[in-house]
Order: sequence, then structure tokens, then C-alpha cells
Amino acid sequence: MRITVLGAGSWGTTLAILLSENAHQVILWSHRDDHARIMLESRENRPLLPGVKIPSEIGITSDLEHSVAHAELIVTAIPT
Repeated sequence: MRITVLGAGSWGTTLAILLSENAHQVILWSHRDDHARIMLESRENRPLLPGVKIPSEIGITSDLEHSVAHAELIVTAIPT
């Protein structure tokens, strides 16, 4: 299943990792370009989950339209 997780905080990142480990295609969306770029380069959410590696199979982007374009399920992990 193609799943997009909206929100790349500690909870969203954790959900993306767990969903990926359960054989889903996952895209993790961050509202901040710089945050998405740093996570993509380091494969880690250092400010919130230091030491927890983000698997290379997880797509990371700040492009909202791209992240939801082909999603079969969208998980919202955005603080409200």
C-alpha cells in the first residue's frame, strides 16, 4: 500500500518507519523544505529522534502535491 505521512515530527517519523517496516511504500512529508532536505541527506530526524535511522525506502519531501498524488492512505501526524 502507498502511504503518505503528513508531518515529520517525532510521531510522524516514527509512524513512517513502522509502516515501512510492515512492507508499505511510504512518503514522509515535512512542511519545511530545509527539514526535509536535511532528513533526506542524513536519513535521520536529528532534532527530534537523534540516532534513529530513517530507512532508504522512505521517500522524504516537502512537496505536498507530490506526496499525496498517488497515496492510497494518508496519515495525518500534524499538531493541531
